[in-house]
Amino acid sequence: MDIKIMNPPKDEERKSLDVRIHGTWYDLTAWRNSHPAGTHWLDMYNGRDATEVMDAFHSEKAKMMYQKLKKTDREKAVTLEKLTPAD
Repeated sequence: MDIKIMNPPKDEERKSLDVRIHGTWYDLTAWRNSHPAGTHWLDMYNGRDATEVMDAFHSEKAKMMYQKLKKTDREKAVTLEKLTPAD
């Protein structure tokens, strides 16, 4: 089994920060620096599914809040969905 470790892009290289939660892609770029546990957690899930970590480590309040965040534009979400393995 090959494991590929992906390094998150540096801030100056970042175009967007897109994370999938429960089948919906969210663009967390503008919210990145506000994440209470630090930017590194969001960076780790850039382009990946974060459903499991969202459900396991966030309060009910946080679970309601993320749904109000900006969604990734449709065209990019379709591309990301093709590139991202199923959970």
